[in-house]
Amino acid sequence: MSELNDMNSNIHFAPFIKSKNHKLSTMYSLTWEMDYEKVQGGILVDKIFNFGRLKKFYQSNINQFPKLVSFQKIDVNRVTFKRATDGYQLDEVEAYLFCLPSNQVVSVFQASFQANLNTLILIMEDFYYNDFQIETLSPLELFNDLDAENVINKKGEGFHSSYHQIINFSQEFITEDIPTDLIQRVVYRADLPYRKEYSGIIYPTELNRRPYTFCGMGPFVTAIGGHQGYMSECIFISAIQLVGCVGMLKNIHDELNFELESIREDEKGIYNLKKRREKLSHLSHRLSQLQLSISLDVESPSNIGLVVPALRLESYHSALSEANEIAKRIAIISNKIDRIEKMVMYESAQISSVEREYDEAHRILWTVIVTFISVVSIPPSVLFAFLGINASEVNDKVSMFDLHKYGLLYLILVFIIFMSIVLGLVVWYVVKPKVKNNKRFDENR
Repeated sequence: MSELNDMNSNIHFAPFIKSKNHKLSTMYSLTWEMDYEKVQGGILVDKIFNFGRLKKFYQSNINQFPKLVSFQKIDVNRVTFKRATDGYQLDEVEAYLFCLPSNQVVSVFQASFQANLNTLILIMEDFYYNDFQIETLSPLELFNDLDAENVINKKGEGFHSSYHQIINFSQEFITEDIPTDLIQRVVYRADLPYRKEYSGIIYPTELNRRPYTFCGMGPFVTAIGGHQGYMSECIFISAIQLVGCVGMLKNIHDELNFELESIREDEKGIYNLKKRREKLSHLSHRLSQLQLSISLDVESPSNIGLVVPALRLESYHSALSEANEIAKRIAIISNKIDRIEKMVMYESAQISSVEREYDEAHRILWTVIVTFISVVSIPPSVLFAFLGINASEVNDKVSMFDLHKYGLLYLILVFIIFMSIVLGLVVWYVVKPKVKNNKRFDENR
């Protein structure tokens, strides 16, 4: 450890961590939400977190980072685990609730303890799967109690599918070289050997550059050791942001699947044009909002280098983003949104076409009706005009209904009316909308 001591003696750098305890932080993305603007506590309030020489970057961009909603120290004697029953000494447990700029709520348990490797893995498993209690309270019930002012919208089931753990090793496990075997056992949470060529663990370059410092990660666990305290705090906040990004992508993915199922159900049902257009308009507006959420709440937080210019932090942030395949997931979800938008545009164009056909058919129908009425009204006018003239062919002593005298005249008039009706029907048959493929629109028109 002589090189580590030499590094600590350098006055230009903050001291590197030499702790007798492991420090485990487990972050959970919740289904809960709250208004980010109404949260009073920031990550720089009360000096709970120390960002060292990077503090000014957090201060100048404070609204791009999580805000601390609530914090509580937990009596370690109240905590009981399911898998880890002995072989450890629990010194400190803390619970946090954070609110992200996307209004998501992320919860954190942070524990400081001593344990051998096997027990360490069991404790990680218990925290990861929420298989522990605080006396009679479950983890979710504890987080519910942390919201003392009841300002959080506790919708959904509580815990989301987005988790991450950071294990900061005690000095006992910190060696000059990168302990790859130790890292893989912790990242995969299994005290088993492995084949290096089949390992998917990512080692951020800048966090593994110096002797006695290391970092390896997968999508669910970060194993780190030897770095300064302020860098560990920066990494902690970085992981919270990316847990929120993954949670947001999961929310958007679920909503898109719901909308696709709704569209599929609509195909089976019958909806009139007005209701269908209203639904498509709402869906189009919602898709635009989701695209904006991806840009503001996922893409922006997944690139920290523009906000906090620090090599090690950016290296960690990029590696964790890569481990969770955030860029790939953004592309998949964006493509799905684009396809739904194209479908909405096609449906809207189809509805507009049907509406134009109906409007044109109605216009022609009214033209035919008016023409028909004119045609029907003209023959009687001609008849009355004929009977009203002073001519030898008109006998005022004979009834106008005398078919023997005026039968041919009536026959001609009936023929004219009949031909106008036939003409109208032929015109309607020719110009009526051809909507065989839009039967579900037509039947409720």
